[in-house]
Amino acid sequence: MNPKERMQRALRHEPVDRLPTQINYTGRMGALLAAYYDVTVDALPAFLDNHMLRVDLSFPARFNADRTQKFDWWGVGFDTGEEGYFPSYTPLTDTPDLDAFAWPDPRDPDLLAGARAAIDDDGGRRFITPNFGWALFERAWSLRGLDTFLMDLILDPGYAGE
Repeated sequence: MNPKERMQRALRHEPVDRLPTQINYTGRMGALLAAYYDVTVDALPAFLDNHMLRVDLSFPARFNADRTQKFDWWGVGFDTGEEGYFPSYTPLTDTPDLDAFAWPDPRDPDLLAGARAAIDDDGGRRFITPNFGWALFERAWSLRGLDTFLMDLILDPGYAGE
């Protein structure tokens, strides 16, 4: 039974030969694990016997001028000196105009190029799962700032709902 079949059977509550496993990690932790186990970062998921292939969107990396912030697809900035999901720049905090915001283009023809390549390279061996990252609530507060968005929910629920 390959990892994909094992995952499918487990999700259907059917017997499996062993439990499917998945170990996710941050970029820095992946580098540490790969060095410890003397494998490449690319070989780490197979070494850890991960059953899922997590695919993500492809978009050009953008940094601020001094490279202390890296921006995601939505324009939210993250401090390059630390890992985690704590925005250091939230684009709609000071300028809440949704019409003026540069929304990401979901029709970008290259958006899924990396996912397609990863799926093709995998050859159907693992269970494909998208890396959604954040749900709507998390995305909303990452754009607006957590405290600001929570205040929007109370003081301006119409805006928060947009």
